[in-house]
Amino acid sequence: MPASRPAHDFAADSALDRSVCVLGNPLGRRPQGLDRELRSLDDATVTTQAARIAVRAWNNGHPLPTGAGYGVRLSGHDRDEFFDPEWREVIVDLDDEESVSVSLSESFWGRCPELRSAAIGRWLLRNGLAPWSRGGPPTALLISGGSNRFSLRPLSSRPSRLRAWMASCR
Repeated sequence: MPASRPAHDFAADSALDRSVCVLGNPLGRRPQGLDRELRSLDDATVTTQAARIAVRAWNNGHPLPTGAGYGVRLSGHDRDEFFDPEWREVIVDLDDEESVSVSLSESFWGRCPELRSAAIGRWLLRNGLAPWSRGGPPTALLISGGSNRFSLRPLSSRPSRLRAWMASCR
């Protein structure tokens, strides 16, 4: 005799119906607009929080005033958690003024998890975060914006070594 099948759980179908893609046409219902659709998710709470990743300023030992030779370094753990090995590049938004495409080199996936870019270098210089004293790179915040998009924000503004030297000459 065949094994009996459990009764179908229609309540689960109803919950699934409410949680299926709100941007499409879920299970044959008429699209009602995103706001109405989100309100209909009364028993499911959907929250999205951007990951905040602490990064340190980085340079290659010979950075230039043009920004070349600078970047930001993240931990291997953060790289593995927030970056997809399938990505060839990431988009980094700098102060809502500029977006830059940063290639992910093979070394990024090894022992050198740095996002290297002259545009990031100019951002570090513009925000007074570069140059810095040997062994004391400043920190910044890299905020995930979904997929391969991130925003870079200073944690604090501090005077650059050049500005500090100029102030001491007065």
